[in-house]
Amino acid sequence: MNSDTAFDVHPLDGDAPSSRVSDEIHRILSRATEVDGTAPLSEQAVKAVDAGESVVRFVATDGDRVVGYVGAADGMAEAVVDPGYRG
Repeated sequence: MNSDTAFDVHPLDGDAPSSRVSDEIHRILSRATEVDGTAPLSEQAVKAVDAGESVVRFVATDGDRVVGYVGAADGMAEAVVDPGYRG
């Protein structure tokens, strides 16, 4: 992959992402934690991935694969990008 790669960004509608998308987001969180040595999102933001809270969620995709996630609530946003897609 090079820095010219563009990703599609999609809002996630509804109370929570589908189980497939949720699983992909949690795998990204695990990989990022392992690579970075620290969790990329706060505990509250991780819970909000699947919660029916008033969170605005977006995913970045490369084809059908989720490669990034952003969750925004209460005036704050937290994001994670799959380590294999950074750069």
